[in-house]
Amino acid sequence: MIIKNIYSRSCIALSSIVILFISFVQGGIVCLYAQEELTVKETAENIEAGKRIYMKKCQYCHGIDGDGEGPAAPFLDPPPRDLTRARYKIISTEAGELPTNQDIFDVILNGIRDTSMPGWTSLSKKEIWQTVHYIKTLAERFAWYKEIKKVPETVKIGKPLPAAKDSIERGRQIYMKKLECWKCHGEGGRGDGPSASELLDEWEYPIKPTNLTKPWKFRIGNTEKHIFRAIITGTAGTPMPSFTTGNTEEELWDLTNYVKSLGPVKRPQRAIVLKSEFMSRNLPEDIDDPIWNSIEARGIPLFGQILAEPRMYTPSTDAVYVKSIYNNTEIAFLVEWDDNSQSRSGTTKEGDTIYEDSLAIQFPVKIPESPSSPRPFFMMGDSALPVNLWFWKSDSDVLKEVNAWSINKKKDQSEENKDVEGRVIYEQGKYKLLIKRDLTTSDKKNDIQMEINKFIPIAFFVWDGHNGETENMMAISSWYYLFLEKKHTGKNFLFSIMALLFAIIVEIIFMKRIRRSDWYEPTLNKAQG
Repeated sequence: MIIKNIYSRSCIALSSIVILFISFVQGGIVCLYAQEELTVKETAENIEAGKRIYMKKCQYCHGIDGDGEGPAAPFLDPPPRDLTRARYKIISTEAGELPTNQDIFDVILNGIRDTSMPGWTSLSKKEIWQTVHYIKTLAERFAWYKEIKKVPETVKIGKPLPAAKDSIERGRQIYMKKLECWKCHGEGGRGDGPSASELLDEWEYPIKPTNLTKPWKFRIGNTEKHIFRAIITGTAGTPMPSFTTGNTEEELWDLTNYVKSLGPVKRPQRAIVLKSEFMSRNLPEDIDDPIWNSIEARGIPLFGQILAEPRMYTPSTDAVYVKSIYNNTEIAFLVEWDDNSQSRSGTTKEGDTIYEDSLAIQFPVKIPESPSSPRPFFMMGDSALPVNLWFWKSDSDVLKEVNAWSINKKKDQSEENKDVEGRVIYEQGKYKLLIKRDLTTSDKKNDIQMEINKFIPIAFFVWDGHNGETENMMAISSWYYLFLEKKHTGKNFLFSIMALLFAIIVEIIFMKRIRRSDWYEPTLNKAQG
């Protein structure tokens, strides 16, 4: 019994020693880590080291002097930050104040989503702190704060209010009536308010209000505390003000909960294979038919057309969301995309040209025998493998069919041969386009003939006329797959999985080739020149 007690006490003692040792080591690591940060002082040596890092990593966008006029700047939207003015968008201090050192550190480390500012995780923490110290020398305001010994105060963010229905409703009233946020952000939050097209930032660049229905793109972060912080600090250099004056903390949390409610709980799933669901009934004639609510939308990302002149580096539309159904004779697509301005050809008050909004769905004229078979060039085909395009344009508000052998070689089909039909609505900054066609047509030479249980390449093109997008200047997707599945069998599911894996591999290879192609190197050299 005594031996057993001694053994037990020995185990306890040994465990305690181990725990203390681990705690000591962990505490030492934390202490060393903190000391490492503290040792990166704002010395001439560290500032010079930061300058070398800046010239190697940052000046291509922000410019040698930090004025935002680097060689890559014309290709970026939003434009790079002018560091000489010390006006930072993401801060933890009060409106109009300088950011903290930690604010600048966090932006360098994490980057800013939905911009060209990457996260520099390849740099050590010491290197980032050195860069922070150098960046501060680019703006005289930091030196002035130091001279008068002024330290910016960080804002206090309390505990969020529960996002109950009554809080969200109070927030909606504040959004619509008291603060009138809708005038910029739109009634539905898609950045389509009546003031949206006239907004300029501090540097006289046009600026778009944030689309509040896409929280995954919020540059300030999309948690309740991130949104609350943006409301109380504003966004320096933009028309977004601070709303602390005249509003209680509870009201601002209510507004936060309403803004949070405008976006989906989960980001829409990205498509690799777009399934068209079979229905034995007639396909809907109306965009608002309840049948569409039972179909899951798939997101297809878009990027700027930068392969052929004239190029579009900064398109407005970054994705389309697509649903598809078919029956024994027809197929239908419901395509949705955000556009904060409904555009038709014309001119602005200043005399600038406005182009029409457009969308096209692209298919190969001939379906490849298998997912590994050759496909047409994704950007409107090639001489050997033409494509069939289903076009909608806002000027005529009608659909037409086009055949293309390249981006510069297209031919409209005659009105007599047109088989597509549909309609479009525009509401609160969003287009909804319903487009239908028979599965098969009499024009086998120029029209795609839809087949069941086959992987059919599909791609999308979008033009935002108000953004100067016309002809080759547009947003485009790569090839994805449409699959008309009649029965949910294990075999069909296996095919879908195989297509998914294959498409991912193809897309990775495609992006690597794009980066190595002839257009990429001159563009990169120009940006770095």
